[in-house]
Amino acid sequence: MHETLLLSRIVRLVEERLAGRPECRPVTVRIRVSPWSHLSEHDARALNDTFSMIATGTRVEGAVLQVNAIRVLVTCPTCGQEQDGAQPVIACSGCGSAVLALTEEPEICLQDIEVEEA
Repeated sequence: MHETLLLSRIVRLVEERLAGRPECRPVTVRIRVSPWSHLSEHDARALNDTFSMIATGTRVEGAVLQVNAIRVLVTCPTCGQEQDGAQPVIACSGCGSAVLALTEEPEICLQDIEVEEA
């Protein structure tokens, strides 16, 4: 379960970010996910359920996971044309080149943490 590992890392990262702020309780954890990521294949509800299970017993317990899609572009190094990379692209729609470069977006990243102060 690749998503379990990724979401475990998110829980740990949230705990690290809030380590010096004991008065803050995370309410919402927003992540950005590439459409090419394994996580984008999963239903948001299933991801939230997995996140809740992983967060049980941690400081993140009770927080809601919100998944936001990252817009991915591919660029053709031959002609410079950009095209939407929401789905894997085999060739440039402009010149037919088979070599395309993805934008520099990570597969998954922590966008922000909404907290409630005690």
